[in-house]
Amino acid sequence: MTLVDTPTTVAPVAAMQDPLFVFLHNPRTGGTSLREVIKETSKELGRASRDRQLAEAAELQDSTAYEFSRMPIAPPTVYEDSGDFQAIATSPFLTPNIRFLLQGHLRFGVHEQLARECWYLTLVRDPVERVASLYHWFRERERAAPSGNPLRQQLLNLPLKQVLEKGIWKEFSNGQTRRIAGMDPRYGDNHNQLIKQALDNIERYFIFVGTQERYEESLRVLSSLFSWPEVASRRSRARGIARETDTEDADTIALIHELNILDDRLFRYANKFLDRDIATFGEPLAKRLRRLRRKRDAPR
Repeated sequence: MTLVDTPTTVAPVAAMQDPLFVFLHNPRTGGTSLREVIKETSKELGRASRDRQLAEAAELQDSTAYEFSRMPIAPPTVYEDSGDFQAIATSPFLTPNIRFLLQGHLRFGVHEQLARECWYLTLVRDPVERVASLYHWFRERERAAPSGNPLRQQLLNLPLKQVLEKGIWKEFSNGQTRRIAGMDPRYGDNHNQLIKQALDNIERYFIFVGTQERYEESLRVLSSLFSWPEVASRRSRARGIARETDTEDADTIALIHELNILDDRLFRYANKFLDRDIATFGEPLAKRLRRLRRKRDAPR
């Protein structure tokens, strides 16, 4: 088994800067809706890509959220190519006043390249529903606007079971766990080291983990934690849509389970994390950060 870890070079942390909160977006988990909430509550969002001119930086001076946009999501590059840590770390737009970093489908580890204290937040989803949703979402996009991408064509032309059997996209195999772990095992690998690293990262570096299935509860916890205005009525775009697993047969569902054993463990853990957050609802952000710093800095 080959596991690729996150970079080991750690930037010195500037102690006097406020913490940066990094949104780690798992596809088809309600993350786009949450990003919109963060944008709205962060007043003016500075949207920039690394090829923008420096002159545009003047537009971002009052922003408190920064979205690093590289390329449209397209398998199989969504995981491997979206985590351009160096480009983010050297961006002139990621200024000290920025409080939230919103980036495509970033994997864990960007904090090691930033000279600033960082904490992560994320949403996860039942892996069977997520895989089916992701497959059908791409098919719909490809039908509406053909891209010519051969991998998207496979998603369009093959039934989900064959797509899974071919292993054409790692996102369909423990995609949430690999992103949170910051590791890149081979397709179909359910090695315990991967989930162990993901859960350790959550306990030491994540200020919040919610779920798509409990989106409103997740949003209320975040709203309280960051002292946002009332946003709990904003619903995930995924809600109200028929279960896409209803169109799949029992063999396909079983194969999704087999390929996402670790994501299932992660999902059950995330629900416990959210239960714990609800039990301590109203905990001040400063108190939570003190608690997390003790965990992060404890001898291992």
